[in-house]
Amino acid sequence: MFQTIINLIIINALILGFLFFYFRQKLIEERKRGRLTKEEYDFELSNFVKDGIKYHHERYDGKGYPYGILGCDTPIEARIIQIADAFSAMTIKRVYRATLTREEALLELERNARSQFDPEIVARLRDILF
Repeated sequence: MFQTIINLIIINALILGFLFFYFRQKLIEERKRGRLTKEEYDFELSNFVKDGIKYHHERYDGKGYPYGILGCDTPIEARIIQIADAFSAMTIKRVYRATLTREEALLELERNARSQFDPEIVARLRDILF
């Protein structure tokens, strides 16, 4: 069961990357500033993919967006994508900062567990990576 969820998350993450590119282009073309509106988040995809993408900016402490959902009320696929996205952002080279090692990135996730990230999923990531 866990492997099935992981496979679905990988597919979800690939779709997220595609949609990020699509929306980035769309927003650039429209010269929009600021966050996407609720309507821009509400595109037609399967519920699993839709929920993973729609809610991946929520935070475990409820201070995320666009809805401010608290803790485990955020769909698990979104909580996993949030952590995978943050880990990826820290471990892939960016022009504005140095790349973190896997260990450094995981420590950062652990420091923000219970506030920004689901602590159980962060612990599972540690099990998978080390």
